[in-house]
Amino acid sequence: MIDGGAVMKYDPPEQVTLLPNMIASRKGWFQYKNPAGWNFRLIHIIHILCNICDYLRWFFLHKRSKPSQQLLDKHLPAVEEVQLHKLKEPPADGIQILWIGHATLLVQIEGYNIITDPVFGNFCGPNRWMGYSRFRPPSVTIEDLKNKVGIEIHAVVVSHNHYDHLDEDSVQELVNLYGNMIQWFVPKGMKDWFESRGCTSVTHMDWWDKEQMHSRPDKSTPPTVTFTPAKHWSGRGIWNYYCRHLWGSWLICGEKSVFYFAGDTGYAADVFDQIKRVAGQIDVAAIPIGAYKPRSVMKAQHVDPYEAVRIHKELGATTSIGIHWGTFALSNEEIHEPVKDLTKAKEEAGVSLTDFIVMNHGEVKSFPIQQK
Repeated sequence: MIDGGAVMKYDPPEQVTLLPNMIASRKGWFQYKNPAGWNFRLIHIIHILCNICDYLRWFFLHKRSKPSQQLLDKHLPAVEEVQLHKLKEPPADGIQILWIGHATLLVQIEGYNIITDPVFGNFCGPNRWMGYSRFRPPSVTIEDLKNKVGIEIHAVVVSHNHYDHLDEDSVQELVNLYGNMIQWFVPKGMKDWFESRGCTSVTHMDWWDKEQMHSRPDKSTPPTVTFTPAKHWSGRGIWNYYCRHLWGSWLICGEKSVFYFAGDTGYAADVFDQIKRVAGQIDVAAIPIGAYKPRSVMKAQHVDPYEAVRIHKELGATTSIGIHWGTFALSNEEIHEPVKDLTKAKEEAGVSLTDFIVMNHGEVKSFPIQQK
C-alpha cells in the first residue's frame, strides 16, 4: 500500500487456481517460449532468416509509409477535442475508455484509472531514425492527464516489451509526474528494467498470476489484475534480446466489471476459452485488428480482423474494441483495411456491428455493465 509517500511491501502475486489442461508459459535456458502446440518457433519470428524473400520484398517494395492527411481524416477520424471532462467524472459503474492511440488506452473501472501499454511518444523504436513515426500525435499527453484533467493514474499494465507497446520516455514521464503512486504490472523478467527507471511498485507476473491493486480510501474493493496468455514474443535491442522476458495479456476484474486487454497476439486454440472460464462474463475486450499483412510474415504473431472476431466470440465479450491499428506503419495493409476487413468478418460471423467496434482517435466511450 502507499502511505505518506512510502511503498509498503506486499506478498508476491498469487496464482489463479488452474483448471485441468490450462495453458502455461515455458522457459528454456535463456528465453521464454510459447507452448509447444502453438507452432511458434524462433525461426518463425526472425523473418529475415526464415523467409528472407518475402520479408525483403515487403520491407523494401511494399512497406507502407505514413498515409496522406486526406486518407487519415477519411479512415482514422479524430475527435475535434477530447472530452476531458468525462475523464474527471467517469461513471461509478461500468467501464470508460479513452483511445490514446495504437494499444495505449486509459481504462477507468470502478474508480480506478489504468493505462495499457504506455506509448505517448511521436515514434516507436530505439530512436527516431530506426523507428516508426505516428500517423497522429497521441490524443492526450501524460501532462494533460496530470494537470488538465487532474486525475491519478493508479496502475499501468504492460503486455510485452516491443517498442510499439512500451516507450521508455513515456515510462520516465509517468514516474516524474506521478511518482510512486503508480502500480506497475509487467511480464515476468521485466521488474529490473522498470525499477532501474524509477518505478517503485513493480509486480512482474507469470501467466495466470493474480494481484490486487492498492485500495483507495474512498473506494470499495479494488480490482484484481491477472496476467493471461498470448501467442507472441518479446525483444528489445541488444540488451533485451529475443524472448528474454515473458509476454501476455491482461484481465482486470472489478467487483461488477471485467475488462480484457489482449495486447499483441496471434490466434491460438483454447487460450481464449480458458481466459473466459477464469474471467466469467467479460464486459469489454480490447483486441488487436492491425499489423497483419503479409500473412506469411505476421500470422504467427498478429491476428487479422477475422481472427479478432473469432477471439471476441470465444471470450464471450459483451463488447470488443479494435486496437493496434491506425497509428504506426508496422505492416503492409493500407489504413482502411483493418476496419473494412473487420466489418466483413463480423458479417460472416453473425456478430452485430455494435458488439465489436472501433473508436475514433481520442474518443472517450462508456460501456455500461450488463446484469450478470
